[in-house]
Amino acid sequence: MRQYPHEVNQKGVATAGLVTRQSFEKKVPKLSQFVKDRQPAMPSGLTRDLLRLVAFDYANGVAVSELQRMLGQAAEYAQLAVEFGAPLSPTSFMTYLGLAHITAFEPLRRTLEPLSRGQYTNPSVTSDESFYLLAEVLAFVSAGDTPSALSRVRFLQERLANRQVPTVAEARVRSLVPFAEAVSGHNEAALAKAADARMQYLVKTYNTAEFRNSPDALLDLEGLGWLALAKTTGLHVTTNNVYLPSELLV
Repeated sequence: MRQYPHEVNQKGVATAGLVTRQSFEKKVPKLSQFVKDRQPAMPSGLTRDLLRLVAFDYANGVAVSELQRMLGQAAEYAQLAVEFGAPLSPTSFMTYLGLAHITAFEPLRRTLEPLSRGQYTNPSVTSDESFYLLAEVLAFVSAGDTPSALSRVRFLQERLANRQVPTVAEARVRSLVPFAEAVSGHNEAALAKAADARMQYLVKTYNTAEFRNSPDALLDLEGLGWLALAKTTGLHVTTNNVYLPSELLV
């Protein structure tokens, strides 16, 4: 079991991992029919289960090569989900585009980069404007459109300065904006500071009995997506951070 700055219940992680693995393995045989019918529900579910399983396996010390294989498989499932019309939110869009960069899976990256915010606006999911702006920064930097990315960063900075971000989302947004600033500004020193600040956010957020064993508390795929994007743009990315293991980046 990996050592974390926050308290983790080893038995709880093992149990959650087993349940997730069983859920995943039950879905896999059904995938071919969903692919035949071009239905997104099953590949979306497989992506979700596999990303959760990666976090649990990472916490339990599974080899990096196996984790990378699992992430690559998740990227392929995500590609099917998007291709078949899975509804996206800003958060799922960032998850999938970040995954494309973590795994260097070009088909998924090429599919997501051109999407406008209207294509990841889900009426059934309420998202603060800040998450749309973060998604746009991720996509613009991915596509090489630095001026557009920087303009969205300025909007994000203004929202935070003017206290326009809802309280429930503010801490998370504040932990992601430094990544957006560093990557759009191509600033390695700022990127390192962003990773350190993100770790402090994760420790504070997940050091509770309710959340300490959750996948997001064990492996920060959201933050890792930003680090992977930074690496793609040519920034040197090395972390000494259990939540953001740069060794998982392809």
